[in-house]
Amino acid sequence: MDKKIEQLKKKALEFTDKVNKQLPGIIELEFRDLYEGGIFVAREKSEVGAKKRDALIDYQGNLEIRGFESAL
Repeated sequence: MDKKIEQLKKKALEFTDKVNKQLPGIIELEFRDLYEGGIFVAREKSEVGAKKRDALIDYQGNLEIRGFESAL
């Protein structure tokens, strides 16, 4: 399984490099990692805060959460 994951990462990095060479100006595609699963939550039109909210879990069990702020 680890060999397949490493092969996928290599292909993803190659793809990212290829796309970035074709993108104009300072626009850049970023490859973060491969994830085993995740959830994505869309923001309602009237809602303030992050446009993108997601929670992702990688193959080592690490959790990455972005965009879920709390108003105090």
